[in-house]
Amino acid sequence: MPRYGAQLMDRRLLSDQAYDVLLRRVVRGEMAPGERINVDAIAEELRISRTPVREAVTKLSWMRFASVERNARTMVAEWTAEDMRHRLIVVGRLAALMAADPELPLDELGAAVEGAEDVDAYLGAIEYLVGRASNRVAAHAVADHVVPLRMYFDVLESAHGITCRASAGEREEALRAMRAGCASGDRQAVGIAVNAYTELLAAALRAAEAPV
Repeated sequence: MPRYGAQLMDRRLLSDQAYDVLLRRVVRGEMAPGERINVDAIAEELRISRTPVREAVTKLSWMRFASVERNARTMVAEWTAEDMRHRLIVVGRLAALMAADPELPLDELGAAVEGAEDVDAYLGAIEYLVGRASNRVAAHAVADHVVPLRMYFDVLESAHGITCRASAGEREEALRAMRAGCASGDRQAVGIAVNAYTELLAAALRAAEAPV
């Protein structure tokens, strides 16, 4: 008979899987704002119990992708491209803070984004920081937001034909500065480059006037 700890881990894994499914559907627009989130139907579809689905919906609510009405009906929350831009700015500022960690191996950060380009390199750097930074509060906050951001950038291109990768010369320059800072061990330069890239990408998002 499995121990309680093992049962809890299994439930959390199921909750994480349900959250990923629901988040992807919300970000892709497959579940529209105002649409009811039917826990029973989702649990049946995913072939899991209602408990991990409820936990996934709770996390969606924390992340402002779901809302609970007074009558206990849970629905997909209203959200916009501007909301995603704000998430990006918060993630970028926290990432710059994590990059200043004196215990963080900058050479490994540089290696983590080697070969990647533009948005993929930027998000890859942030995901590396989440896994290695000693500031766990910042890392936890960033981890929660970087997943929907990556999904959103994918949706912009695949579903709407909008790319933030066009005319990215200044962003490439910021990435080069970040890599140079990693190579030289200059943490301040890395932080400045991360902030610069974040502002440029946020501006590109605004200019795209991306639909949800």
